[in-house]
Amino acid sequence: MAKLKKETVEMMKKVARMEKPKLPTVDVSSAEVVTPKYELPKEPVAIPMGKGELPLEDNRKIRATTQKEMNPKTDLVSGKYSRRVIQHVLDAAKRYNYDPYTALSVALQETKFGNEDDNLGHTTYNPTSIKSLLPKEIKPGKDKDTNYKYAADQLVRALLEKKNYAESLGYKDEEHLIQAYNGLGNIYPKTEKDYHGYEMSKIYGVDLPKSGINMDKNPLYGKQIIDLRENVIKKNPEIAKIAETYYNPNAPKQHTKKELVEIFKGKKRGKA
Repeated sequence: MAKLKKETVEMMKKVARMEKPKLPTVDVSSAEVVTPKYELPKEPVAIPMGKGELPLEDNRKIRATTQKEMNPKTDLVSGKYSRRVIQHVLDAAKRYNYDPYTALSVALQETKFGNEDDNLGHTTYNPTSIKSLLPKEIKPGKDKDTNYKYAADQLVRALLEKKNYAESLGYKDEEHLIQAYNGLGNIYPKTEKDYHGYEMSKIYGVDLPKSGINMDKNPLYGKQIIDLRENVIKKNPEIAKIAETYYNPNAPKQHTKKELVEIFKGKKRGKA
């Protein structure tokens, strides 16, 4: 055993004295270092709406909220609408990458694209967190076009805020995500009396009992907006083509007040 150990030690010494093989070396001093490139998704070039009025046809026969025949005298929204107002809504949708077709449908439902009043989404005078984020430099004033631009921006911000709120409650279906904009509680005949000047007997074509309708259980507003979007807005060839160019995958979740002032004063690229 002692002899074996001695031989083993001698062998180890012999190996240690042996010349070690030289490994090949590579000169990388002039080698080009390739850095992987990451490119942001390209946003489409927005097509402008142009000037004048846009004729919009409503050829619906059945109402989504009731699944009954529509009254062509009272239920349809065919008409001529301001291209300038539609442009403001599209610009706001692109600013925050919100679905332009849905935003247009809400503006159509609420004020007929400003034909009824310049508070496009009926949000301008409501106390929401959206309003407080807008700087004083762009508050509504005497200039009607500025009011439309302001209201369009607030409309889309509110849609996003309410969508996020609905998602925080666990809602995932689109009807409820849109319904949150209009409210998820109960609505009664007297709910909008101050606005309409009378008590409602129907809401979105559905009979409205004194006991009210729970919009969480039956999201009528969400159904109404989706119906307008799919069967009126998207059926217009011009809007269908143009709105596609107002998606913006690189849009920030929120603009700073400084950026908004630049946008509203027309100094920023991609201005509203």
